[in-house]
Amino acid sequence: MLDDVSASCTVGASSYTYMDEPALGIDYRLLARNAAGQTTLNYDATLGYAASDASFSRAAAEDGPFGALQIGLSVFAEPDGRSLSVLDMDPTTAGDCAAAGTCSAAMVGSPAEVRFGRLRVLEAYGPETLNLPVPILTEYFNGTGFVRNTDDGNGVTACTRLPLSAVDLQTGMALGTPIPVGSGTSTGTMSFITGTDFFFSSGDAALILPAPGVGNTGTITVDVDLTTHPWLRFDWDADGMNDDDPPQASGVFGRYRGHDRIIYWSEQR
Repeated sequence: MLDDVSASCTVGASSYTYMDEPALGIDYRLLARNAAGQTTLNYDATLGYAASDASFSRAAAEDGPFGALQIGLSVFAEPDGRSLSVLDMDPTTAGDCAAAGTCSAAMVGSPAEVRFGRLRVLEAYGPETLNLPVPILTEYFNGTGFVRNTDDGNGVTACTRLPLSAVDLQTGMALGTPIPVGSGTSTGTMSFITGTDFFFSSGDAALILPAPGVGNTGTITVDVDLTTHPWLRFDWDADGMNDDDPPQASGVFGRYRGHDRIIYWSEQR
């Protein structure tokens, strides 16, 4: 049996696949052998035995990451009483299944890492005289909380790719459409684009709202539709279902957010 397991993203410090993402590549080939141990050449090739992509389902509550997920094959129906020639895995328990005599499956490839992911859009504030970056982030649960997935893309090679049409500005306006801000306008642009998709660099897609100019203050709302990437949806409304697009965020021109660590500000005149 020749086998391999490949991750969906391999450009960062760690290779991984998001849970529910149908991109956990599994490639294997089974050889049928007769009683003499010789390969049966007239075996029906239409039965396949070559899997393309699989997914690791995520639970309702965030968990993981699982850095050593081992994929295995097991025969559930044996009309001829034949099983796999090498059984070296017990998917139901940990430990040495060979010593315990409980091996029931054959390992495929090397262990893979899977992560519970989500996409989040952050609020952004700045003066109307400077371009305003609005972070669109991929995150994953690291065991204690969600953190930015810095392994998602490097600005040159893409991992997660979303269609440009997934970004909606000011409820109904596409990227590149002039949006009134005061007496000026701003248009949304993505920093990392390939064809009709945008992608991420260290987990940030970097939406840029160009400056509308002096005195032109206002707000542009940002929504992202994850219809094509449901594995990055999350239970934002706390109903027990990971089926929500990220909450709407805003880019605000003409407001300085200030520093999070300053709790009181006093100006002396």
